[in-house]
Amino acid sequence: VLNAVSATLASAQVPVSSTNPHFAAGHAALAVHDPTRAIAEFEQDDSPAGRAWLAVSLMMESRSPADAFVVRAFDAAAAARSQRPSSAPRVATIQAQLEPGDMVVAYLVEDRYAYAWAIDQKAVVGYPLPPPDQLAPAAEAASGYARRGDHDGLRRVGDELMSSLLGPVTSRLPQLRRVVFVLDGPLAQLPIDRLPPDADATPLNETVATTTVSDYAQVIDALRQPATRATPQAGGTGRSAAIAMATLLAVAVSAWWFRQRQG
Repeated sequence: VLNAVSATLASAQVPVSSTNPHFAAGHAALAVHDPTRAIAEFEQDDSPAGRAWLAVSLMMESRSPADAFVVRAFDAAAAARSQRPSSAPRVATIQAQLEPGDMVVAYLVEDRYAYAWAIDQKAVVGYPLPPPDQLAPAAEAASGYARRGDHDGLRRVGDELMSSLLGPVTSRLPQLRRVVFVLDGPLAQLPIDRLPPDADATPLNETVATTTVSDYAQVIDALRQPATRATPQAGGTGRSAAIAMATLLAVAVSAWWFRQRQG
């Protein structure tokens, strides 16, 4: 059995970062497209790597943008990416701290897979992101543009990347007063608050209060801080009229989710 697992892992070129045998077995299950089995294996590995891949497997098993697998996936991602896993916030804990108009958007970027979760007072929505090998160069480019003060460059990156990073949150932006971002992996260098939601919009932090953290355990503290917006820059353009205000999150999210899965 162990030889078969090793052969499967070798053919899939999966980087092993946990010594727990269930970690290897979980990757073997993913290699044959069996997320149900992978979940059972990764649940028995409490390492950060095991928790991260449990989150990935749960998202693969999910069949809607807001089912129980999505909630469990966020909780697993929080445990994987917190310096203090025992203090990692769960969805219910975060929702208890949110006020109307607050949103938490958290990212998990793993080898070959990346996901995001958007949490408000009443719902948590999960959605897939572009592959990490696409996210990394875009984040690096945006970081360079931000250092040089190249607003046109930031606008181009925002136009190419933000619809994917925000997903169903985009239509909610006119209703929001604050967004707390939890950045991960190559996205940690992304100046997401300085990117416009689309090419015609102003930077995000000029239209909604933004906070960025790199540890899921910092979310609660971030929510307890006052919500402040950046000062608009001279000559900035107004928010695009093309961004419509969503009346029902569930409708907007479901439509976006199924388009992504079918596309």
